[in-house]
Amino acid sequence: MQQKIENIRSNWSKLDFNKKVYVGGAVAVAIGLSSFGVTQLTQPQYRTMMTDLTPQTVESIIPVLEAEQIPFKLSNNGEILLVDNSYHEQANIAIARSGLKSSTVSGYDHLNNTGSPYQTKSAEEQLSRRVLEENIAMAIQGIESVQSAQVRLAMSRNSQFLRDVEPSTASIVVEVKKGAQLTKGSIEAITRIAANSVPNLAVEDIVVVDNTGKLLSGSGGGIGENADTANEHKTKVESDLKFKILSIIGPIFGADNVRISVDAEIDYSQQERTEERPLETTVILSQQKDMTFDQSLSGGQGVPGALSNQPPGHAGFEENSAGATQAEQDQGIKHKKVITNYSVGKSITHTIMPVGKVTGLSVAVLVDSASISEGTDLKALELLVASSAGLNTENGDSLVLQAQAFKAQVETTENETSFFDSPLFWTAIEYLKRAFGFLIVYLLIFRPMFNLLSSALTGSKEGENNEESNNNSTESIVENTGTNVRSQEIEVDPYQREMEAANYILDHHVDSAQKVAELWANGENIEGLGTAEDRENDSPEQNTEGNEKK
Repeated sequence: MQQKIENIRSNWSKLDFNKKVYVGGAVAVAIGLSSFGVTQLTQPQYRTMMTDLTPQTVESIIPVLEAEQIPFKLSNNGEILLVDNSYHEQANIAIARSGLKSSTVSGYDHLNNTGSPYQTKSAEEQLSRRVLEENIAMAIQGIESVQSAQVRLAMSRNSQFLRDVEPSTASIVVEVKKGAQLTKGSIEAITRIAANSVPNLAVEDIVVVDNTGKLLSGSGGGIGENADTANEHKTKVESDLKFKILSIIGPIFGADNVRISVDAEIDYSQQERTEERPLETTVILSQQKDMTFDQSLSGGQGVPGALSNQPPGHAGFEENSAGATQAEQDQGIKHKKVITNYSVGKSITHTIMPVGKVTGLSVAVLVDSASISEGTDLKALELLVASSAGLNTENGDSLVLQAQAFKAQVETTENETSFFDSPLFWTAIEYLKRAFGFLIVYLLIFRPMFNLLSSALTGSKEGENNEESNNNSTESIVENTGTNVRSQEIEVDPYQREMEAANYILDHHVDSAQKVAELWANGENIEGLGTAEDRENDSPEQNTEGNEKK
């Protein structure tokens, strides 16, 4: 290793200044480009955390994120907070634990921010409405499953006449927390909070919508008036029946060995009925009796045989003698009139028929025959299923229970499809992208740079070798002058060949230097001055003397 370093140093010292500058610049550019590529490939991916931030909120959030060592950055003049995608959940927990909010002004705080106590009536009404809206929103956010809420009110105007007062209306947009769900009780609580906070606001005039655009309450929210709500109700009824049936026969055969299908016929028509009937018990309000009695008119009068037109004697009004019997007293003509006034009561019943009544059920149960043991009575199972689902065959409900062999489920398909959706697959793709980027950088930058550097470092040594080889080739050319073999093996320019021959003659035959000039001026061949035999007879000592003379 030390020898290689020494070789590199020696080769580097042999380079001229221009080559050193060129090689150094290439190395610097390669290092810069590789550093930039590594930085771009390894930098974190940021995700939006909070928006519409105020300077006060930013001052409170930054220490929390720095304490948790969470990478973050601010954009749009500090109004948008972005955090590293891998630290997003940790940042949510840290900010929630610190109790920070993105808005510092809400509700009654607007009253403290008014610049002047003198305001127009319109501005005062708008301020009052805004304060009321934000206070209601803050109250709704107190519900556990609500992330945030926005309230918009249309206030009623006062009037001297009650019939001219228009009711107030409200629209509420609720953002539900992830994994949470608003129950009917929570929705009713939201409407009650708004109705009790605003004058002349009825529950029917409040519309509640979630952040997905789903209508939770308000106009058209009844089961019979909204098709989506009716479908949800039907699905819920069928799911409840499936769960009841599965809870009965699931432990017997296993939940994976049972398939249940329930079709419920539900009547969503709205019906109202009014019935009037008299009460069975009556009450006497008043009673009047009119009775007349005359003893003188009790049968015929006079003496038999007497004239009928003879007036009777004076009738006396004496009391009945003590000896008169009761039969004689009752022989008089009576007239009796009784008037009785009764309180005739009646009951009026107004019935609103329930919406969503189940009118029919069709249940089909399929059991894997492999899970049925010997001696199992399917008829008894039918009765068990019918009882658990509340089926009534007299009303038209139907039940079918059969045993069939189930085919084995192929699990490889699910595993193959799930692999491409798994985080491991996308992580591998990300690393492959980075490896491909490094390969491109190596092929386009580092490899040419290494080749250039190696050629530059070995350039001087190759130059020396080339010079020596040129000298050797020159000597061989001069020695083989006049032969056809030399012209075929080595192709040299005639002018260059004569120059090499002249140099050789000047080095080895100093006495012939004058002849070289004469032959050159006359255009004759210089190579003929020296013969191969003379060159062979030349000794190294003679060559040395010739060089000294030159």
